[in-house]
Amino acid sequence: MQNLWKKKFTYKNISRVTDKDGARYYNCDGKKVPSVTTILDKTKSQKDKDSLNAWKEKVGHTEAFKIAKASMLRGDKMHKHIEDALHGKQALDLYDTIEIEKKMSQVIVNNALSKNLNEIWGCEAPLFYPNSHAGTTDLCGLYNNKESII
Repeated sequence: MQNLWKKKFTYKNISRVTDKDGARYYNCDGKKVPSVTTILDKTKSQKDKDSLNAWKEKVGHTEAFKIAKASMLRGDKMHKHIEDALHGKQALDLYDTIEIEKKMSQVIVNNALSKNLNEIWGCEAPLFYPNSHAGTTDLCGLYNNKESII
């Protein structure tokens, strides 16, 4: 996939700050704006919040924490494997990755990215809308020949 890289944009550096409540903000052109993740968290429906709390009560808070942490670690490993594939690198830590993580990553690379990704403009690219919000996108470029944030 390394041949898909096209330098189309110059991305500005933005710095991320997390406040004491865990909300993320970015410093964009000297202004503090909330992250997309923070906005989504704060605008989550009450039904979604209640469902998550009910699950935590059902499995217990300790077990819920363990499950959430394991899920986050699995996602991080998958993310790294996919990012390495986009950069044309072989992930060196795959020996530490359990089989399901390898398979899940390969499904995404083989069935979605390899077949439909036409150009890569950025990976882990900082994006922001002035005075409004900011974030880091996993991937942006042409997907099925359409400008896309992926």
